[in-house]
Amino acid sequence: MKKFLLIVLAAIIAASCTQTLPARFTRLAEKVEAKGANYSEAQWKKSNEQFQKLVQEYIDNYDSFNKEQKKEINKAIAKYSGASIKYGIGNSAEVVEAIIGEIPGVVNSLLEEAGGWLQKLGL
Repeated sequence: MKKFLLIVLAAIIAASCTQTLPARFTRLAEKVEAKGANYSEAQWKKSNEQFQKLVQEYIDNYDSFNKEQKKEINKAIAKYSGASIKYGIGNSAEVVEAIIGEIPGVVNSLLEEAGGWLQKLGL
């Protein structure tokens, strides 16, 4: 009986992590977009480490997300990447390049985000 309960508990924990990943991506992207201009190098390093962990979790569990969750995550990835590029973070290009090769749909989200920046610039 204990073994069964542990398995059920592990399944619930795994499911809850999967369900909250889109929200965690969105929170991080919004935080970086709002405050990234004032980040120190140490804050960027911490933020990028957190972002890379989220990306790895997304890649590892990609098939467990539905279409809407993937869309939300891809949009947050694009927003985070755009903010880090906007604020001149050195390794942003490498991070974005690695992500594009790993996750389908991110390219479209990046293009949509870029269109938004160009529109804000009046181009």
